[in-house]
Amino acid sequence: MNTSDILTARLRLVAITPELLDAETASYAELAARLGARVPPEWPDSNWEPHVFDFFRKQFAERPETIGWSRYIVLPSPEPVLIGTVGGGPTNAAEAETGYAILKPWQRNGYATEATQTLLQLLFAQGVRSVIAHTFPTMQESIRVMEKCGMRFDGEGAEEGTIRYRITLPSS
Repeated sequence: MNTSDILTARLRLVAITPELLDAETASYAELAARLGARVPPEWPDSNWEPHVFDFFRKQFAERPETIGWSRYIVLPSPEPVLIGTVGGGPTNAAEAETGYAILKPWQRNGYATEATQTLLQLLFAQGVRSVIAHTFPTMQESIRVMEKCGMRFDGEGAEEGTIRYRITLPSS
């Protein structure tokens, strides 16, 4: 993956890099300046916990090729405001796992679906054959995003109480 911005019909996906992590850690004003976007008071999402930063820093140091894989910040057009994240990472050579989080005021507008569909295309173009995602069965909005992206129920998830969805490219 690369660290270039990815543009969709309505979104700009900005790769999270070590420099962007440093800006986010320093202050939201610095993050906003680096993104050229507003950081709303709802940021960070409840799923964006401090240990995530440590995980990314360690991963970037040990495996620099994962910069750009891990997460993208989601900014809608035309108003540049940080509304969430989408990301994926390899579980093995042929499989990746994806996840997404859109802040509540911007949910139910198709942003998670659009960002995830874009990420799936990138992962498949990189040689990934199958992508999984986990959620809780009570999170119907998340399940709907996965289904809109072509994922299908694939059994119990890795964490207790979760379920897994998967999309696999057909064999050629």
